[in-house]
Amino acid sequence: MKIAFSRLKPLLSLAFFALALWLLHGELRDFHYRDVLRFLNALPLRHVLLAVGFTACSYLMLTTYDTLACRYIGKRVAYRKIALASFTGYAVSNTLGLSLFTGTPLRVRFYSGWGLTGLDITRIVLFSYATFWLGFLGLSGASFLHEPLAVPGLLRLPVASARPLGFLFLGLVAAY
Repeated sequence: MKIAFSRLKPLLSLAFFALALWLLHGELRDFHYRDVLRFLNALPLRHVLLAVGFTACSYLMLTTYDTLACRYIGKRVAYRKIALASFTGYAVSNTLGLSLFTGTPLRVRFYSGWGLTGLDITRIVLFSYATFWLGFLGLSGASFLHEPLAVPGLLRLPVASARPLGFLFLGLVAAY
């Protein structure tokens, strides 16, 4: 059984790749190559360079989650290694979504190869997620207090704006 499955793996990979191409073709059928090129050529070079620069800064900042996590658990790992694991994990999870199932296994692969235990890796991942969500709640809470969004009437909530949610989010951060 195992031998038959191992022989099917390349065929299954090819079938999934063909399926992905077919789905991609369906999604992109309304886009024409010349229109995309025309749009890209119309973009000012300054805007493209800014976008690339901000993207690089964003990924650089994302590496600080894992760096802080390693310091928190008391493990010394070279920054270049942390940056590689973190960048790869975030690049894949930000592209595919479901970070727990996409980026985390990549981190596990890297960190376990560098001698960290399963418990160490779990603590790094949990610290990174907790830090992300604390930042998200803090920024969202401050935004909802400063410039509260109107709550859609369809939701039938007892509040008219997101301001109470801002207080809740900042309360959770303060409680932490």
